[in-house]
Amino acid sequence: MKKMLLSRFGFLNDSVASKKVGVNAKQKQLICAMAVSLCIGTGSIANAQLMQQQFNSADTFSLVGAGTVPDNVYFNQANPTNAQFNYAQQTAAETLVSNGTKLTWTKTAYSNYGVIARTTPLSTVDPTSLIVKIDLSLDTLTLGSGSALTFYVGSNFPTSGTAAPAASNVNSQFNITTYAGISGVGGGWNALPVGQSQNSYPFPLNTAKTITWVINNGGSPLPYQAPDNSFQTVGANSFDVWVGTKKCISNLASSTSGVPLQNLAIRFAGGFETFSFTNLLIDPIPAVPVSNPASNVDSSSFKASWQAVAGATGYRLDVATDTAFTSYVKGYHSYDVLKGTSVNVTGLTNGTTYYFRARAYNKYTVGTNTSGNSDFQTVVASTPLPISFSSISANKKSTSQVEVHWNVATASNISSYQIEKSFDGVSFTAIGAVSSLSNSYVDASALTATSYYRVKAIAKDGVISYSQVVTVAGSKIGLSIKGYPNPVRDGKYSLQLASVEKGTYSIDIYDLLGRKVFSKSYQSTGSDVQSVNLNVFLLKAGSYIVKLNGSTSKLATTLVVTN
Repeated sequence: MKKMLLSRFGFLNDSVASKKVGVNAKQKQLICAMAVSLCIGTGSIANAQLMQQQFNSADTFSLVGAGTVPDNVYFNQANPTNAQFNYAQQTAAETLVSNGTKLTWTKTAYSNYGVIARTTPLSTVDPTSLIVKIDLSLDTLTLGSGSALTFYVGSNFPTSGTAAPAASNVNSQFNITTYAGISGVGGGWNALPVGQSQNSYPFPLNTAKTITWVINNGGSPLPYQAPDNSFQTVGANSFDVWVGTKKCISNLASSTSGVPLQNLAIRFAGGFETFSFTNLLIDPIPAVPVSNPASNVDSSSFKASWQAVAGATGYRLDVATDTAFTSYVKGYHSYDVLKGTSVNVTGLTNGTTYYFRARAYNKYTVGTNTSGNSDFQTVVASTPLPISFSSISANKKSTSQVEVHWNVATASNISSYQIEKSFDGVSFTAIGAVSSLSNSYVDASALTATSYYRVKAIAKDGVISYSQVVTVAGSKIGLSIKGYPNPVRDGKYSLQLASVEKGTYSIDIYDLLGRKVFSKSYQSTGSDVQSVNLNVFLLKAGSYIVKLNGSTSKLATTLVVTN
């Protein structure tokens, strides 16, 4: 699991009735310097994990002496990790204990207050969104109804005292409100907007629920996958709060929009209660991926792909036969692609139209945050029709240039063209390539003898189609030898022999030290132009002499091999 190398989270007590911890100016400078250097070393953390904590280590959070920072896993004043708070203040009427399975916060005086907070910035880069998740249980409720806990997110929160953060520093906030029930027996709790109360509390005592707080500090609506697996959108400068799979606060405007999402505080006020906490996660919402058109489409499969999202630890893919994504293809409903950005979708039916979409997620030990869905792409499972050439021609522009021109019936599926040439109309060699937007090519090394050309069209799905072969007539030439291509890169080399009399010849290749490195016997037919294919892939990079030796003809040319 990737941890953010940055000062983050810490929690402290004092040895007297009021237990408090703060951060002085020198310590703040040190923290900022460390944050900057660590950010430079690890790159942007806009989508990095900000904080996680399971509260599964035993700790009583007591101080050794006044102003002394305890050495424990949950609190660190000067240099909090991404698992620690850095400030807390309690009264004698409160206890904060972790028994190795959960963090328990008990309050026994109605009018007293307590605060635990992360006032050290969560990130060197202000996130534009945040999801705060925490498992919460109201274990006991002895006296009182009303606002018991208030959750705050913002910046520049105080590092001393138990007062609430200044309203101008709070981006978003909500209450955990309790209800004592009849005669103080039973009761329950709910998440409500600050200042709102109600008489119905659907979450009873001793029932742990995951609170999911989705905050959008941007100017545009933000999609995300909700705890009930539906896909929701929270408006600009607004927030949602879920308890389990129930949406308790919907699209509520931020208290002060634009305040950075850098600090977290939980304030305990009112009532005699015991709350338990586990599995705290704070992280930005992943960005929505951008999907790419399907590729490698055939009658039973296609390749789905999308662009990578910074900070995402994985992606999920949906494939369906309807745009509402209610009829999923078997095996492709929330298919976990892990860290890849493409997957081959198989088992499809020929002629059927499919739709796919992707979303990013950040997965950590204590939970997962998931983005909204990408725009869907449409793909029809079918074998693409081969590319059809409507015409092709080749004409001499000069003694050394031939222009090849072609047209196709449709160019929508074409990736590129390759132009091929032959000495004999049988063995062709690629001499050049152009994009799908072109329909002509000039061969600047035209043969003096008769030559043959064809065009190979390469489709986006990899299917290859060839044009007809066209001929460019040459003139009667004298005895000559010419090799092509030169230089050779893939070991395939052809000799054009002109006016070589009928008979048996040897074709020998020598290095520049005069050593014979290749030899082949050749039987000439005596035709005007002949082509001999040689496989020279064993030759090392360098320059060579190619010789044709026979009773009536001796010819030579040069050869260059590159690897």
